[in-house]
Amino acid sequence: MDRQIITVQVNLAHVHKAVQIMKIPNIQLSLLAKHPTFSAFKLSELLNVKPEVQWDVGSFKKNKVGEKISDVNRESYICKKLIHSNKYYPSELLDWVVGILRKDASGIDEILNTGGEVALSMGLFPNDSITGDSFMPDLLKNIGELGVKLMLAVYFEKIGAKEEMELGSDVDCGPHNTDFREKGSEKGSGRTF
Repeated sequence: MDRQIITVQVNLAHVHKAVQIMKIPNIQLSLLAKHPTFSAFKLSELLNVKPEVQWDVGSFKKNKVGEKISDVNRESYICKKLIHSNKYYPSELLDWVVGILRKDASGIDEILNTGGEVALSMGLFPNDSITGDSFMPDLLKNIGELGVKLMLAVYFEKIGAKEEMELGSDVDCGPHNTDFREKGSEKGSGRTF
């Protein structure tokens, strides 16, 4: 019997040590929307945000330095950075934002019911230590009921995450976030965001 108690104490010591080295990652949470016919202005109005990045359907695409290229945008797009923090776990921030969106989801409903898409994009920038979180069933249910896509991206320091966060770049708002294909899509078909 004494041996069992010692085993429990050793396991608790390991858990306590793991908790001490776990740190909350830097997090950037953004709201994105796209629509085949609505203007970027209308998307912004429906979601009640002032986006950092936007373009309209039919406008010329631009390269990274802002020069027009020959192709045109097939949909309007907006991106609003909502939160940049390292004080709360990802699930806490997501729960807070989803709670706000649920208070008046009529704009989201109008976008979704007319062929558009809305997403929450979470960029995680882990520290040099162990990090993790759990998304509880109620949170996932609330996201599902909103009809909002959840996108997660993890940026490791060895690929420049630290510099991206320090510079406040458009990691979550850049054009790369408009072409997320669902698993199983063939030859580029399927829904994208």
